[in-house]
Amino acid sequence: MKRIAFLSAALSSLPFLFAGCATENELQYDPATASIAQLRSDVRQINDRVSSLGQNVDALQEQFTLVERQSSSAQGAAQQSQQEMRGTLAQLGQQQQAKIDERVRAAFATQAREIEGLNKKMAEIVGASKADSERLQKSVVADITALQRDMKAMQAQLNAYMDRVDRLESRVHAAATAPAPAAATPPAPKRAAPVASAYKRTGTPSSPEIDYNQGYEHTVEVGETLWKIARDYEVSVTDLLNTNPNISDTTALRPGQKLFVPYRKK
Repeated sequence: MKRIAFLSAALSSLPFLFAGCATENELQYDPATASIAQLRSDVRQINDRVSSLGQNVDALQEQFTLVERQSSSAQGAAQQSQQEMRGTLAQLGQQQQAKIDERVRAAFATQAREIEGLNKKMAEIVGASKADSERLQKSVVADITALQRDMKAMQAQLNAYMDRVDRLESRVHAAATAPAPAAATPPAPKRAAPVASAYKRTGTPSSPEIDYNQGYEHTVEVGETLWKIARDYEVSVTDLLNTNPNISDTTALRPGQKLFVPYRKK
């Protein structure tokens, strides 16, 4: 702006300089006077233009100053708005965080109540399971005891049936091998008097007529089997097994082996 004002002042002083020169030489050179007049006219036009430019520059300067003021005002308003926005966002963030914290606390409280309820139900289930387990155990024990009684009864019945079968087989065999019709039964084997048992016997006799506490000592002969010995003494194979713990139904008898045969009452 200072340069423009100086240029405008310099241009405005040119006409006076040229005017002085024209006054001295006006009478001498007429063509020169015309040229100077033209120059003066040009200078006046330039001066007018410079003045117009100066006015335009001043107007632009005023507009620029106004724009700067408006920009500063807008910047201040923007900063204030930004600060207000930050404050609003901070307040909203705090409110949102408070809501989130409240929801989290409520969720934790709900989960805690649910867990407590589940623990109570689990305790009830465990208690009921223990009671059911005890009842089931007692029931199983009772069932096993009853089953054992039934098995013993069935074993006694089976022994009785086997004894009857053995006696029937003995009679059939005796009738088939009798030398004459007059012989009702085969000759009984030679037996010594029954003696008391020296061994502890187990099991139940197949018949009330059989006594495990006394009996005979039999010496096994060649070809004899438990079935034949039981038939000869009118006892069952089970009776022989019960009174001779050292043998089983699959044991092969040896000649000369000693067996205890329980006594059968006549």
